[in-house]
Amino acid sequence: RSALRAYAIETLDPADVLERLDRKAQHFEAGQMMTVLYTVLEIATGRMELSSAGHLLPMLALPEAEAVMVEAEVDPPLGVLPHVRRQRVVIDVPSAASLCLFTDGLVERRNVTLDETLARLRKVVTASHPEVVCRSALEALLDDHASRDDVAMLVARRVPLLVSE
Repeated sequence: RSALRAYAIETLDPADVLERLDRKAQHFEAGQMMTVLYTVLEIATGRMELSSAGHLLPMLALPEAEAVMVEAEVDPPLGVLPHVRRQRVVIDVPSAASLCLFTDGLVERRNVTLDETLARLRKVVTASHPEVVCRSALEALLDDHASRDDVAMLVARRVPLLVSE
């Protein structure tokens, strides 16, 4: 985490940050593998840049619509292949939309396919208050059962700006 923060000070490009982190991991932690999703979101404009190193992509929910998985290339995890040229994708997060980032611990289950759990998550990720989305996702996916893996979620909602005349 400290290395990621240090590289993030040097560049705003998520792909560049992950390339630097990958070089560091391959040099100092040979044999280790990690998945990372790195995003930079401009709150005022809704412009989000992201790069994924083997990590699940976020879901985006617009008002009155079912959530969709953000479309982007997913590169190999860090530490797996040398000299990977990481991809960066720019996405517009519209006003009133919700963005849900999550770890695989939320959706990976031994007896259920990933497609099934992602479909369940898609149904509960809505353009609502982030606390409501998080609570709904945890109720729908954890079913009062503890996950064998860490579970983390980050839900952000772009609230429309009120303009007074």
